[in-house]
Amino acid sequence: MLRFFGEGESRDGAPIELAVWIFFLYAAGMMQRMWLKLALAANCVVFAAAAQPAPQIIQLTPALLWQRVDFRITNVPAAANPFDPDSISLDVAFTLPSSRTVTVPAFWGQNYQRALSGGAEHLSLSGAAEWRARFTPSESGTYSVTLTIRTNRQPSGSPVNSSFSVAASRPPPGSGYVRLAGSKQYLETSDGQALRLVGENVGWFGARGTYDYDTWFSAMAAAGENYARLWMWPGAFGLETDSNSLLHYRLDHAWQLDYVFGLAEQLGIRLLLCLDYHGMFEVTPDYWGGNNYWPSNPYNVTNGGPCLSQNAFFTNATAKTIYQKRLRYLIGRYGYSPSLAGWQFFNEIDNVYAYLNPSDVAAWHGVMGGWMHTNDPFSHLVTTSLTGSSDRPEIWTVPALDFATYHSYSETGPATRLSVVAQSFLQRYGKPVLIDEFGTDWRGWNRANDPSLRGFRQGLWGGALGGSMGTAMSWWWENIQSENVYPVYTALGTILNRTGWGRGVWTNVSFQTSGAPPTLVGDALSGGQPFDVRLSLSPTWGALPVGQLAIPNSGAANYSAANLNCFFHGTSHADLRAPFRLSAWLTNNARLVMHLNSVSWGSILVVKVDGAETYRTNLANLDGGYGVNNEYNHC
Repeated sequence: MLRFFGEGESRDGAPIELAVWIFFLYAAGMMQRMWLKLALAANCVVFAAAAQPAPQIIQLTPALLWQRVDFRITNVPAAANPFDPDSISLDVAFTLPSSRTVTVPAFWGQNYQRALSGGAEHLSLSGAAEWRARFTPSESGTYSVTLTIRTNRQPSGSPVNSSFSVAASRPPPGSGYVRLAGSKQYLETSDGQALRLVGENVGWFGARGTYDYDTWFSAMAAAGENYARLWMWPGAFGLETDSNSLLHYRLDHAWQLDYVFGLAEQLGIRLLLCLDYHGMFEVTPDYWGGNNYWPSNPYNVTNGGPCLSQNAFFTNATAKTIYQKRLRYLIGRYGYSPSLAGWQFFNEIDNVYAYLNPSDVAAWHGVMGGWMHTNDPFSHLVTTSLTGSSDRPEIWTVPALDFATYHSYSETGPATRLSVVAQSFLQRYGKPVLIDEFGTDWRGWNRANDPSLRGFRQGLWGGALGGSMGTAMSWWWENIQSENVYPVYTALGTILNRTGWGRGVWTNVSFQTSGAPPTLVGDALSGGQPFDVRLSLSPTWGALPVGQLAIPNSGAANYSAANLNCFFHGTSHADLRAPFRLSAWLTNNARLVMHLNSVSWGSILVVKVDGAETYRTNLANLDGGYGVNNEYNHC
């Protein structure tokens, strides 16, 4: 049996192998030969087949300094799965005029056209799916481009070379990628300009799709906002969230995210891209009646994924590899953008710790954060997020997480509280903190409880002046739009930028929060009258209040919650212990009554009067937890 080989081309442009077989047939004990006649020439088999055109990299947009350049890559070999780099991978190396080389992955994409009909966005296909690459030039001069293709992990053909030039120009201040400033308290751009964030969450769109962002981003930019946070989840922008989407990404959602990135780049808005959220691991509907996507999570073994349980997502080697392939796709498609302030792995992942091992989650963040820092050629910042008022050292001590985030909801006195949080994070973790979500009520905008937006303003100003990376970022973006709250942002920016805050010229004032107070209560007020007062202490777990309070009159009780904490910490969280001191003139027969609410592990109650210990007792953790839940009594 002989076999002759040739090359041909399939309908989709992929090379195929052609073979002609010559069979030797045997019948009735006699050998007969049946020849398939071929045209022969000089000992070579001549077989008619069209040659596979060589791949090409085609520049689609002009090359301007700090502006995105798009490339189309044609004549690429066909592959079983264009989203799987083990099946096919395209890498484009850009050699800058300074001789530095930046290599970015190309990506498989599909263009769409959008239309607004009946109040809803409708997408229609525009052309065929194809390979694309994106790059942002940071230097003027001539760039060389080299395309390398691998199929089934093996080189495919020779590298393809090209070039382009960028004319010299003066970029505007603030151009470049986002990084931590030298003080590690705020951000700056790669040209050294301070970047103080003023903005809000704008997580996903409604029925109007990307048309919503036309409205929102335009109003935000006009008000002086320069930041927004986006969510990738089943409702919007999620690429790998449907039950059948493992390594088969949703290209309509990807295109919508393309559009939002392009709009942000035009308007000067930096984006924090949240890649996943806790609802993908939840099985029980939440307060809003949803967000329980584990049954449809593509990583779930019941949907063909590798994970037998939610925690396996963080420990299973196959799951980690598949996730890194998605990260590679995101780097190729969005990493080019200077508007990308950072990658955020999760929204409030500890919201589903009932299904997860916290140490496995922390270890996963170390692995994936390290992978991003190694493979993202643009060196974008990396972070994650936790539930409201949470502070978990096992997460924020992960070196691969560049900054911390904090979600603040329903906290009393946010102006001072957020300052305490920002300084605490900076001191204990050596990382700046972003007040990633903020609301006076976690359940909704609740204008009835904040009719003059005092709490909302405290969040904005408390975050800005308290030493965080910017303002506190409100969660209720649709209400900000519907009630036109944007003038509040305009006023804040106008005032603070005149002070140098926006340029980074800002030093936070610190106050003594431990040890003996500088002075004790002075003489009794002339004509003062005795009064009774009940102090409502702060019930916030993990708070580090100043621990000192002056009480000039009975009305002062209304302002005490931010200063004294009702939660007793012990040996389990020694760094959170905040003893408090009361200095007061007491009349004859005066009584000081303390009601104990809740304690942590290893708590000891000690009472001293004028420095002399008068009482001491051990306090057992009766409920075995950390909540402020009237474990002993009411505060």
